[in-house]
Amino acid sequence: PRAAAAIRTACPQLPLWVPAGSPQRPGLVRACSGLRGAREEGVPQRNNMSVTLTALADLRAPQTWFPAARKMRRKWVLHMGPTNSGKTYHALSRLVEAKSGAYCGPLRLLAWEVHDKLCMGDIKGVKVPCNLLTGQEKVRFDDAKHTSSTIEMVDMGTRMEVGVVDEMQMIQSNDRGWAWTRAILGLQVEELHLCGEPRSLQLMQQLCEMCGDDMEVKEYERLSPLKLAQSSLGGSLSAVQSGDCVVAFSRKSIYEIKREIETHTPYRCCVVYGSLPPETRREQARLFNDRRAQNGFDIMVASDAVGMGLNLEIKRIVFSTAEKFDGLEQRPLRGSEILQIAGRAGRFGTESAEGTVCTLRPEDMPQIKEGMTTVLPPLRRACIRPEVHMLEVFARGLTERWRQKQMESGGIANKDAYKDPPLGTMLSAFMEVHKADGLFFLTDAMDELQQTAELIEHVQMPLKDRFIFCMAPVDVDNVKQRQALTEMAQRYGEDRRVPLLPNMFISQRVPDTALRLKECEEAHATLELYKWLGNHFDAAFFERDLCEQMAAKSLSLIDSGLQLLTRKGGGPEKSRREVQKARREEKRRSHRDARRQLKLEARRER
Repeated sequence: PRAAAAIRTACPQLPLWVPAGSPQRPGLVRACSGLRGAREEGVPQRNNMSVTLTALADLRAPQTWFPAARKMRRKWVLHMGPTNSGKTYHALSRLVEAKSGAYCGPLRLLAWEVHDKLCMGDIKGVKVPCNLLTGQEKVRFDDAKHTSSTIEMVDMGTRMEVGVVDEMQMIQSNDRGWAWTRAILGLQVEELHLCGEPRSLQLMQQLCEMCGDDMEVKEYERLSPLKLAQSSLGGSLSAVQSGDCVVAFSRKSIYEIKREIETHTPYRCCVVYGSLPPETRREQARLFNDRRAQNGFDIMVASDAVGMGLNLEIKRIVFSTAEKFDGLEQRPLRGSEILQIAGRAGRFGTESAEGTVCTLRPEDMPQIKEGMTTVLPPLRRACIRPEVHMLEVFARGLTERWRQKQMESGGIANKDAYKDPPLGTMLSAFMEVHKADGLFFLTDAMDELQQTAELIEHVQMPLKDRFIFCMAPVDVDNVKQRQALTEMAQRYGEDRRVPLLPNMFISQRVPDTALRLKECEEAHATLELYKWLGNHFDAAFFERDLCEQMAAKSLSLIDSGLQLLTRKGGGPEKSRREVQKARREEKRRSHRDARRQLKLEARRER
């Protein structure tokens, strides 16, 4: 009884009684066992409290975290196939037929695209009012029963007819896979449509069986042919053709390639890379797709960000290199990366239906050929992250133990005189004692939460609010973003009123160098951070309208900067001092940028 009372106090949302057949029962029994040993004597003991914390960090049955979904017998429909096979279209066709539903994808670009398609009637000619929900945007209609969102923002508390989860193979991602696991296990939908690669089948079957649901599998073939070219470009970018997409793996390389193409060919280039704002990427994609209108933008130069989230009418993919820096080391491209990027060549129903793949240098052709024939191994494990309320319960348990140890060492009876443990310490303790079985593993995002928690540890705020600040899409290695988050947290902690900060006000000058363009992109990212926090703390971040105007202005400056840099020779002449400064800056940031991008791209979509 004492254990049950303790759990009801810590977790008031749990039912008072759990039947023997319930999937919640095993986890609840483990928690009760630990709490019983810790509480029977009335005073927590060290060993018993360790058992309690271990029970609270037990992640071995994540399907039990979603009792409402477990009360349903859902139907899973797997749409499996390669890129450009129509699998997502078929899932969306079922979504527009439903009375209510949700689409959740990996990128804001995809959420916007599906929102527009449903509202404009581009799917089966049926116009469906559709809300939009991302970390930065909220668009709602009074009569809408459908929502398009990023995967982290999907509504887990509303029962719907159809749910569509895109790119299901990302469930194995160390950074963001937890969001796919959460949506797949917890969405309250009668039909759950999952789109992605065939290698996901085995893992999805195991998860479906674990949930007690039913499954139907639909397989698709590529709608347009994809072939490897007989030869490379011979190392010369002068051999590019209209409709080509040249892929590079660093911002510096992208602008070098762009400059060389515009210097030695009659073509102008659009660019796409991860740190560009989604709206700018979308505009660059539009310019490239409209090249038949003779707007002059015939070539796309892009990072591997081109592999997801943009519908581009690409005739030929050109790999400028067959290796990339992944944040730790320079390594060859993996087969999965080659397949994902190469699959963007050719688009069914357009003049670029047939896709071709080649390389810039002859020596890279064998590796790309091998990568395109790679048979990817099946997915084995799913990434998980504890729900926020679970971390809060663990934090309260750790706080009790922390204060007890302070009392024992200090000999003072008043436990309220002692401070709570820092959130970073709580997260570190959770990672140390957590348990997960062979099918699941804990996300690397816990390390990022811990780093962010240390930035704002000095700020006084409720634990739940602190967790939200820690989940904000901030690049902790970027000085401007780090300072902005810290100052906004400080203002929030003082009086719950957070105005736009002085360093958020951007210059009105159009960036005329790659370095100034990068500074403008960083300023826009800081404004996006304010918008993200404003969507979670409506009253406190009261200058969201002004932030929207400034973000729109920064987008305009970025677009104008890209246009200005798209000139013969790659842009206006720069002074020797400016060139030397830019080179020093690029050399200093190149490896750090790659490391940051892996973290930031994952967190920006939350």
